[in-house]
Amino acid sequence: MESTSTLRPTATRPTTLRVGIAGCGTLLNDRTNLHFLRIAEHLNSTNTALTNLLKRASIGDLAVNGGNSLLATGQALKQLRVLVVREAQTQTFADIFLVIMACFVVATILVPLLKNTPTPAAPPADAH
Repeated sequence: MESTSTLRPTATRPTTLRVGIAGCGTLLNDRTNLHFLRIAEHLNSTNTALTNLLKRASIGDLAVNGGNSLLATGQALKQLRVLVVREAQTQTFADIFLVIMACFVVATILVPLLKNTPTPAAPPADAH
């Protein structure tokens, strides 16, 4: 029994996986950048919670740096960046899980539309 398709199913499966993985990677990267920028928009000198956090982190790092306030402030800003990246990635994964859930819902809705393929008949015993 010959297939009428010019594409072999074994050749399309890895291609589909590559496209899916590339799409997920692109979505992760874009959403992380978006959330990072949105969080960073609210980080300015008028944000009292931010200034208090930076003061506490700088005071804590001041003793470690031998009283050098410039190094202590730099380390406090590094800690702030790590915190912002972590929160942006958390929001990104929430977005990605929402997209995955939507894909599963659409796939579940489409299941009744799949075509039933007949099971192939067993080969005759004398075929071998």
